[in-house]
Amino acid sequence: MNWGHYIAITLVVFVAIIISLVTISMKQDVSLVAPDYYKQEIAYQEQIDKATNFKELLNKPKFDLNVQSRTLEISFPETMIPNLSHGTIQLYRPSESSVDKLIDIKLKNNGTQQISMQSMKPGLWKAKINFKIKDKAYYYEKNVIL
Repeated sequence: MNWGHYIAITLVVFVAIIISLVTISMKQDVSLVAPDYYKQEIAYQEQIDKATNFKELLNKPKFDLNVQSRTLEISFPETMIPNLSHGTIQLYRPSESSVDKLIDIKLKNNGTQQISMQSMKPGLWKAKINFKIKDKAYYYEKNVIL
């Protein structure tokens, strides 16, 4: 085989690789993580204010992940429980928004709530908690690795 054949084979392989890469990239999901992404970005200052309110709390809620039982436990201090008016916990997976979960805060008498993460895929999750005490809103985010 002469050098012309090698050049032709190299060009054919190169074109095949380029076509396969273009095909693979066209099949990738490039949608935004949240369907209302732009609306959330506009209201981001409100989120910053909530996070600042959380940092200023003297007694903060505690977040504990039990790896063996794959449960996330949230504990509120006793002083907060009577004044807690509403709250949600969003379990957010940055790599796959279709498996995100939104859970209402429903505390037991001792001020705790356990969330089972048994059915969730392993990897990085973000637990985002929003709650109100009296008329003041709070926000906290914690990375959870299963």
